[in-house]
Amino acid sequence: MNSFITLPLLEHTQAIQIVWAALAVEKFIRISSSIDPLSFFRFICQRMASKVLKQPNSSKQLLISGSLALLMLVLPFLIVVYLVHQFASYQWLIDIMLLWVLIQFTNDINIVNKGINALQTGKKQLAKDLLQQKLLRNTQTLSALGLAKASLESIFVRYHHQQFTVILSYLLLGPIGALCYRLCYEANQVWNIKLKEFYYFGRLTNIVTQIFQLVPSLIMSISFVFISSPKSLISHLKHKFFLVGIKQTLGLQNNQSLLLQTLSSALNINTGGPVMYKTTKIQRTRFTSTKNEKSRINEVELSNEPTIDSVKTLISLVNRHLIVCALIITWIMFWYSPN
Repeated sequence: MNSFITLPLLEHTQAIQIVWAALAVEKFIRISSSIDPLSFFRFICQRMASKVLKQPNSSKQLLISGSLALLMLVLPFLIVVYLVHQFASYQWLIDIMLLWVLIQFTNDINIVNKGINALQTGKKQLAKDLLQQKLLRNTQTLSALGLAKASLESIFVRYHHQQFTVILSYLLLGPIGALCYRLCYEANQVWNIKLKEFYYFGRLTNIVTQIFQLVPSLIMSISFVFISSPKSLISHLKHKFFLVGIKQTLGLQNNQSLLLQTLSSALNINTGGPVMYKTTKIQRTRFTSTKNEKSRINEVELSNEPTIDSVKTLISLVNRHLIVCALIITWIMFWYSPN
């Protein structure tokens, strides 16, 4: 009995039990942005960039500055958390609290839901302002269709980045590995290379983030389509953009193409297309499901553009995917755990 009290979680299944506990806490207890440690870290990243980018520098200087900034900001947090974790009497409790902070995603869904509800009631400007909080692109010029598509892509990509990848990082690399990824991801969001001023400054941060997301992206590209629409899996794997997305992901170029094609196949909708970041318009590949390509007779009839209902469907699919994947990992850990 004493050993059970001192070890409240079985050693070989401790990690997945911590994940379940953190998911439950995150669902019911949300962190206000005013006290969110990740918000504080983003603020520091913004201040760091504003100091460095005040004066014109060469691309090499910006690359070095961005690399040093990443080390200066991430390394101290990792050291502090590592020391606290090592000296903690109940490390499993520290892991739950840490993972709870790192997998915050429910607030994002709530904001997108509010934006979609505002769009449904004809409050288009309110929808634009709400969605702008979670989107890098400029929402002020978007139509209702554009807002729906932006909401879909934001939910799916953020789910992959903020929950799915964090959980896999925790299971594979431990709490410090998960923390390292999430901090790099947050820095990458602030120093996004899609914006001209951060193209060189955020280069290393983007590469490190891509390395962390490599395995989760490949798993997501198959598992999400299979769980949402099993019949579409074969056509998804044969799609002309699937191999292109795989090559880009493995080459650490960008995993967005693979994720957007996955979303297109899972919901049988169009994704991608041009976007406006501040005043810069970027042309992106337009992704359509294989069903549309094979039966393309009338472009208007078979456009399959996303709607508000598509956003609601995606939210339910995201929740289903997370639960199913967690159950599969739980079964694997219990099945192969030592007696």
